[in-house]
Amino acid sequence: MANDMYFNRGRLLALTEATYGTDAVAAALTAGDALAYNEARSVSITPALDRIKTTRTRSSMSGVPDAVLKNHSIVEIEHPITGPGAAGTTPSYAALLKAALFTETVSAGTSVTYKPGTTQGAGTSLTAYHWTRMVEEYRFRLAYATGVRGNLGFNFGLDDEAFLTFSGLGANFPEDSSAASNPHFWSEDLAFFDASGNVALGADGAAATTLGDETYADRGKMIPRSMTVTAGGTVVELAGFNLNLNLTAQPKRITGADPVTSKVLLGRAPSDNVTAEATLAETGTGFEKLVDTWLSAGEIAVSLVLSNTTDRLTVTMPKVQVDTLAIQDSNGFAQWTVPLVLSGDYGASILGDNDLTWVYDAAP
Repeated sequence: MANDMYFNRGRLLALTEATYGTDAVAAALTAGDALAYNEARSVSITPALDRIKTTRTRSSMSGVPDAVLKNHSIVEIEHPITGPGAAGTTPSYAALLKAALFTETVSAGTSVTYKPGTTQGAGTSLTAYHWTRMVEEYRFRLAYATGVRGNLGFNFGLDDEAFLTFSGLGANFPEDSSAASNPHFWSEDLAFFDASGNVALGADGAAATTLGDETYADRGKMIPRSMTVTAGGTVVELAGFNLNLNLTAQPKRITGADPVTSKVLLGRAPSDNVTAEATLAETGTGFEKLVDTWLSAGEIAVSLVLSNTTDRLTVTMPKVQVDTLAIQDSNGFAQWTVPLVLSGDYGASILGDNDLTWVYDAAP
């Protein structure tokens, strides 16, 4: 059997888990749910190992073998920031947002709102299945992870596709085996899809139940053509904007349990914040407003709006401080990089969790 694999030809399915660490894709297959695949730009699910250095008294300087322990799966996903296609419906990457602790509020037919959260309960983790296609046969390798949580970074560039980067850990370390009865981290021996492209087998090699209504839809792309933020009432033209939640995924062992059943929790140091960086395309009144804010150590409210023909995305940051500005070259022209530090608006809510608000509604 040929083993050559395509690098970036395959499918990703990321679904929110109802119960932490319980395979959401397997549950969807058992229930015969409709499956909508993600439009990922790139995907990587790889095993993580703990290598423990050991020391022995020996007669030479030859090395001593490390102790290698199974740990977790590393999950890296780059996904376009696309519109949901209809007001009041969730975007295709909603599972990634919720696995970074965003809370979701759906107003049917009107809007969907996301805010950073702190509680790590039900609905804040995902299962990711990534099938990679073989070159010479209609077969796939499957890499998958459950109990996945991680950090998110968001990138908005002028005249470029907006995208997010998810970087996290999965709580499981599936075995490397081609046995049909065993979970597969890396298998090329099973025909996971039938001739129509529908899922035929689950990760355990058992026949899957599907309704044959699996879809892969290219949603409306968000490509900023004229990008502005409103800072303290002043409109500022931007060349770029990125945002980082600065969350760290940490495996937590459960007493008496094997690492396979441990949990991944997200944390952020008390002194750390959500951060952003704006790149200014001009140096007029908007730039002066940011400089004044920086020098006075004051705060401003920032909002960023993007849209396509169907959807509008509005990102609102109520309390933002400006960090040290830097000038850089952009094809021979001066361009300013402005670091921003976001804070919770505790005046609006004593509970916080409102550093930013991410709202999808219909394009005006």
